[in-house]
Order: sequence, then C-alpha cells, then structure tokens
Amino acid sequence: MKRILSVLMLLILGLSFCACGGKISAEVPSAPSAEAATAGTIETAQVNSEFTTDNGLIQVSIHTEKAGPLPETMPILRIRPKSISVQMVQQIALAAFGDATLYEYSEELSRAEILERIAAMEKGVTDEAIKANYGEDISDVILEDVRQARMELLEYYRNAYANASGTPSPVPCQWKFWPMEHYVFHDYADADLSYTDDIPYGIQADLRATATVDGIPYQLWASNYEREGFCNHSVSIFLNAPEGLGGFNSEGYNDWIRGLGLCAQEPATEQELNGALAKAAGLLSDMGLGDWQLRAENRIGWDSDNSWLIAVEGQPIYAGYPVVKQDAIKDVDGSPFYGQDYYCESVSLYFSNEGRLIRFEYQGAAEVVEYTEEAVSLMGEEELRQFVSDTMRAWEYSDLFDYTADREMRSFGDLPVDISQCSVDFDSITVGFARKETEGTDYLLVPVISFRGELKVTGIIEGVSKSPMELIMGDDSGEHALLMINLTDGSVI
Repeated sequence: MKRILSVLMLLILGLSFCACGGKISAEVPSAPSAEAATAGTIETAQVNSEFTTDNGLIQVSIHTEKAGPLPETMPILRIRPKSISVQMVQQIALAAFGDATLYEYSEELSRAEILERIAAMEKGVTDEAIKANYGEDISDVILEDVRQARMELLEYYRNAYANASGTPSPVPCQWKFWPMEHYVFHDYADADLSYTDDIPYGIQADLRATATVDGIPYQLWASNYEREGFCNHSVSIFLNAPEGLGGFNSEGYNDWIRGLGLCAQEPATEQELNGALAKAAGLLSDMGLGDWQLRAENRIGWDSDNSWLIAVEGQPIYAGYPVVKQDAIKDVDGSPFYGQDYYCESVSLYFSNEGRLIRFEYQGAAEVVEYTEEAVSLMGEEELRQFVSDTMRAWEYSDLFDYTADREMRSFGDLPVDISQCSVDFDSITVGFARKETEGTDYLLVPVISFRGELKVTGIIEGVSKSPMELIMGDDSGEHALLMINLTDGSVI
C-alpha cells in the first residue's frame, strides 16, 4: 500500500515555526508516460513552509503543489551502458526526418578549396608564421614540433589534390560506424583503411549523416565511446550550418537562423509549450527510446535581445519512477554517489515556437540488466520526517557550498568572504532512483527522495567588493538537488 507524499508534505510543515502563504510557480505539466501511469494515483498537495536553520544563518523555504507517491517498497536495479546500434540510429532518423534522404557527412573539399588550403599551409610552415601564432619567444623544440605537424597536414592536402574531383558529389548514408578520424580527414584516394566491423576497445566510433527537412539542414551524429572507467553512448541532431558564417552567435550565423524561420521574438505561450511537450513525447516514442518524464520551458536563443526557443528536458523512467538528476552544488569526494551527474542517461530537445526541431541530444544510453532487489523496504514516515527536519535545521554554509572555517570560498581562492545572506528555495520534491556506481561501468538505481531548488548566496569579498554581491554564479546558480536521501538506509547523498 502506498503512502502518498502529500502526507510527507504536511509533516514537513512541522519544520517551520509558522506556515506562511506564498505564490506557487506555474509549471508546464510533464508529458504522460505509459510506465509511469502504473505507479499509482498521484495526489497533489500545496505546501508553503518557511524557517531558519538552528544557527540562524540559512533561510529555507519549501513551496510546491506537486506530490508524487511515496511507496513502502521499491526495487533496486542494475543498469548498463547500451551501445547505439545502426538499427537504433535508423529508427531515430526515421522519426526525426521522415522519408528525407540521408547522406554521408563528409569533409570533402573541391580542388579549388584544397589549393587554397595548400597555399595557406605553405606559408604556415615558415618561422615567421609559427612565431606569429605562438609568440617570438617560442622554444626551438616547440617550433619544430609545430612545423612538423603542419608539414604533415600540408602533405595530406597535396595528396588530396592529386585525387580530388572538381566538385564533390553527396554520397547516400552507408549506415556504418567508423573510427572518429574517418570523418575528420576525407579519403580522396578511396583507400580508407579504417575498420568498420571490429573497432578496437578505446576507440570512439561514430556514424554521421546529413539531411534536409522542410528547408532546414541537419547533421545526425551517433557515437559509441568506451575506455577504462568511462562509457558514453549518444545520438545528436543539430543544425548543419554552412561554412563561412562566422562563429556561433555571430551576426552571420544569427542572420542564417532568422532566414530559416527558427527565431521567435517572444517567449512561447503555454499552449506552444504544451505542443512542444506533446511533440517531444511522440518523437521519443517513435524513436524507441523508452519512457521519459518531460518538462518544457522558454530559453533565450541565439540573439539574446530578441530570440527565444523551447527547451524540453527529460529524465528516464524505470519501473514507474524517474531517475532524478544528481547535480548537487557540492559533491563530496569519496561518496559512492560522487560525480554521478556526469554522462547519465538524459535527453534534451529544442524546438521553435511553431514546433520545428532545432536540436536533439540523447546521452548515456542505458538498459536494465537485472533487478538486484525486487522490493526493498523504505524509511518509515516518522523516521523520514525526523531525518529531514534534523538535516535541514543543522545545515551550515559548508553543507551546501564550499565554505571553510576561515571564511574562504574555493571559487575566490584565499580571499576571505563575509556572507550577508544565504537562502534555499525548494520547489520540487521527487521520489525516484539515483545512480550509484558499482562494478565496471554498471550502475545501480537505488530509491531516493530528492529536494530540488535554488541556492542564493550574497556576501562581500574582502578587497574586491564593498557591498554584497552574488557569490553562487554560472551553472551553479540554477536549480539543484540540494538534499537527496537514500530511502533504503537514510544516508544523505
């Protein structure tokens, strides 16, 4: 029998000296999942709670209207990285591109373009050119190493010119994985010795293709890469920008994007966000990538002044529960969960407001290989309530971010920092799975409850600022799992 998480929310109210009213942030509903629907009825409870830690340093607020099921038992799963097969890539391509023809991705140049490269490289091997790039004080050893590398590239282009055609012709997709180098240097002599049937361990194997749908050019990249202690299999679809536009976000690139009709000057409406969610769910289903918990939001696009797009982020669902994001601001070395946010299974899709696909990223492909425990008993309500209360109330600065007893933050070296204000704002509480490393590149999925929210810290940096400034910046300033509890043993992850 399931204990509904809304009960837990009411218990958490006991954390506060008084429950205060507050504004509930609107959130786009997730796309439905067939597997998630079997987890049981999800009830909702509005929770608004505010309190200060026992030492009075950290302000904590909890506000959410979403509550998922808190079961008495959950399984523990073993998952394993899953290689991307040609059949998987073909199914993904069919879902994304329909009946559009796919061509091999190639760096092939025309003879005229190769002549330009040869002329540039012939100038580039001189002492003057190398010192212009690396500085007049470059050592003789490094200068000769650079010259040798450029001479080898010059020889490549000279051989390429002898075998190149006047104008390259596109080649239909061969649906083969090649060592990554195959796509970096084109084989103009048709004597490519790259192996496609037995690529050795430790070599990144790629399959790359191009397609054009409704006037929008795309690249499709699939990659399998394993080495000792590392494993990541992924598929990406992104815009195939022509050469000569300038760098990303350059004026030329932005003009090209506008010409494709992919720029919106206003954020998407709720109806458009829901439309993107439905389209993302349909694409993932057609791609055969399993069940996902999805959320959509407006994001700034290419031109920050007047460009918007829709971002749909997904977390995989196994046995009816999502694999929660493990991107806590402070990781603890030695923890069995340390660094587990890297290369986890995830999916991201980006759409225009009209629902046209801009980018697709599927990373960390995985599959369940066994249920190591069919049903593990989880913490009881009273035990969990007390643990959450004790943990949050006992928080020090150093529990949430790198802050030492000497008033130093790692981000600012050895400069003393005086904290003016520290606040934690929770807006999501989720029961699901967290990844725990085990033998080789396998992972266990263990039951957890995750409190996600935003950490804000302001303070004065000695010798730098005279008034309080934001101290948690960049990627660390957004939403994170600020508290995650292993429901099988009550440990903080």
